[in-house]
Amino acid sequence: MPDAATARILVRPPNWLGDAVLALPAIAAIRRHFAGADLAIAAPASIAALFRQDTDARPDRVVEMPGDPRSQLAALRGDVFRIKSLDHHNARSAV
Repeated sequence: MPDAATARILVRPPNWLGDAVLALPAIAAIRRHFAGADLAIAAPASIAALFRQDTDARPDRVVEMPGDPRSQLAALRGDVFRIKSLDHHNARSAV
């Protein structure tokens, strides 16, 4: 397990607004557990604004993910995350 103070964490929340709202407590728990970590949220543009609001999730940055998978990979290229969290029931929805 990486040191909580140096971890870089990427969370990919659900694509649907209601599901993303329901994921906020889980993301807030990640933030509390890794309080000193760099927490990034990679969300579709349609819900990215939710994660810029004043919530307990408090991400360090929000990455707006484009629609197609190739562009999504390009949006995250160059970032190295030690911990990744996909909050999806279906791996295909996580892309």
